[in-house]
Amino acid sequence: MYMGIATTLLVIVINIGLLPAASQANSDPFCSGKDDGIYADPFPGMCEWYYNCVSGVPAHHRCQSYYAFDANYNPPCSQAEFLECKGAQVAAQVSTGFSCSGKANGFYENPDDCEKFYQCYGGVSTLHLCISGLYFNPVTSSCDTDNSNC
Repeated sequence: MYMGIATTLLVIVINIGLLPAASQANSDPFCSGKDDGIYADPFPGMCEWYYNCVSGVPAHHRCQSYYAFDANYNPPCSQAEFLECKGAQVAAQVSTGFSCSGKANGFYENPDDCEKFYQCYGGVSTLHLCISGLYFNPVTSSCDTDNSNC
């Protein structure tokens, strides 16, 4: 009989001990006061991330590689939004003369023009152009004001 009471008390103590931890797990206030839905991560440079708010509880999600949050899609991610977030736009989606053969998916500098760069995805190359005043930085794989690589 004493063993049964001790086990019951132990279970109660364990459950009471877990209650504060469980409520802290959902302490992210992002969705507080928001309607259920999908929202962009508000932090600068976090364009690949978004929140799904359900009943005030946030779920933080990340788009697949080379995609960024775009509410116009389902799932809410697009390559065009990723490029815009990184300071670029598509210059050409036709044969670029740049070979992606043997290259991993990613971004590659254009040796002839540092305002342009190539994206290899699935063995296909796409030429991209940095927004005016920005230059492709092969270290960060994005467009920025540093033109030391030119």
